[in-house]
Amino acid sequence: MALNYYVPTKMTSAELTQTPAADAPADSAPPQVVANSQLTPGDLLEHLLEPHVPDTLALCIPIARPADPFVGRGELLAALLERLLGAPGARLALDGPPGVGKTRLALEIAYDERIRRHFGGGVLMMGLGQYPDVELHLRGWAAALGLEHDPRLSTAAQVERIAARIDGRRQPCLLIVDDVWKAEQCAFLPSGPFVAALITGRQRESTEFAALVGEDSLVAVPPLDQDEAIELLRERSGRPSPDDIDELAALAALAGGSPLLLALIGSYLHQQHQDHEDWFVQTLDDLDRSPPSRSSRPGSISRRGSSRGCATGR
Repeated sequence: MALNYYVPTKMTSAELTQTPAADAPADSAPPQVVANSQLTPGDLLEHLLEPHVPDTLALCIPIARPADPFVGRGELLAALLERLLGAPGARLALDGPPGVGKTRLALEIAYDERIRRHFGGGVLMMGLGQYPDVELHLRGWAAALGLEHDPRLSTAAQVERIAARIDGRRQPCLLIVDDVWKAEQCAFLPSGPFVAALITGRQRESTEFAALVGEDSLVAVPPLDQDEAIELLRERSGRPSPDDIDELAALAALAGGSPLLLALIGSYLHQQHQDHEDWFVQTLDDLDRSPPSRSSRPGSISRRGSSRGCATGR
């Protein structure tokens, strides 16, 4: 998933908190600090030590946080967060086929509140794709860090300037590079005690990514298991009835646990067959009428609902 548009921003701590209700009175008085007689010294100390989002947080994230719920992968997400938050200068690489959910995991990490509190120096993300323009993305990172663009600088000079700004702020910064087709494209990434990195790449580059981040830091992203796949189909298709479990299980098997394919099938069901009693039969008919190049792939499903293997295409 190539992400080619970036809007660098600086977000204040106020913007990360919940906004007032739309129907709040316009002349409401500002909140007053009221002494709490029940506040103990221990409570006060805990409040003072509680981490807070920095007043200004350098952000450069390509897209907004997806509105759809994050389904499955809870343990994997927790493990990734623990690795990134637990070691200074951590480097991780997510590895897997297209459509398995690497970008969604990266976005969940980028928008996680604990990540933003910990990485006070900023969260900067770019998506490379097959033909990356690294210089353009670095320009967005530099702008988010408050650096003016200098067209005379080479890519190496831009990276050096960005690394110097991160080190100068002396706050940890998370760099996310998504959709890497070749590990060598990440050679520009700076390193240091204040720089953590998360890379998502394609399965065929596993060996190269292991050399880049270390064997122990290469994380394979597996397909969703059957229960998670059915849950994602339910959420996207709007079919909560338990009577549909067998039909949804058959479609989940067709998708091979790929979140991308499951989301596409679920959206199709929601748009085309939401109120049809024979929705499953109609869906199979539609699949039978699809082009041979798709319906004849291994894992295609027949009108009878049988499946032959699992399709894991994009």
